[in-house]
Amino acid sequence: MLRAQLETNLLGWHDLTRRLLPTMRRRGTGRIIQNSSVLGFVALAYRGAYNASKYALEGLSDTLRLELRGTGIHVSLI
Repeated sequence: MLRAQLETNLLGWHDLTRRLLPTMRRRGTGRIIQNSSVLGFVALAYRGAYNASKYALEGLSDTLRLELRGTGIHVSLI
């Protein structure tokens, strides 16, 4: 279950982002929109795999936002 959640909620976003970034960099603009959850901030019992995937997405998005600062590519988390 954990592997499936991470593949869907984290690694899928990461793979798509890596594929799109070269084009966004060439254009000098873009917006990456990722879908998180309140469970990316607050854990809920019996939702460990989902909580972990959303916490990880929050951290990855925050890091990506910092790494892309000044490039014209913006990261949004909804």
